[in-house]
Amino acid sequence: EMIALGCNDRSEMVFNAKDGAVANAVWDSVLYAILQKQPNDQKRFFEAHQAGDRDTKREIHGMYAADVCIILRNHVQQTLQRMPPLISLDVKQPKSSVERNLLLNHSNLPLIMRHNAFLIGVFQKALKRLDWAVERELSQKYQGEQTA
Repeated sequence: EMIALGCNDRSEMVFNAKDGAVANAVWDSVLYAILQKQPNDQKRFFEAHQAGDRDTKREIHGMYAADVCIILRNHVQQTLQRMPPLISLDVKQPKSSVERNLLLNHSNLPLIMRHNAFLIGVFQKALKRLDWAVERELSQKYQGEQTA
């Protein structure tokens, strides 16, 4: 069932590089995993996904939005914490013999450094969006509890 939701296709399990938006397949997969504890909602969600029933999917997403946002935010935070710190290295003007040797012996190092900086930037954008989403969802949940 997770495969049908798109989690086997790595190209679907992404954040948007420009703004950190989370792909629908990610939201769906995390929600589906959460719903293991709620088998009736899980079955209903999966059937809605298979049938293309966006209204039911939207309804179920709304019921668990805060939980999904918190799980995704925690994942992004943990990923950022595990990423190695960016090193400062002037590729055109190495400042020391150590830097020169690094560049001579590891020709892909500049590419790896740019790639790491890119990934960190994408995850930081995603974290910013998820922080906002968690705040919004918890605020709405809290307001709903106050009016009930």
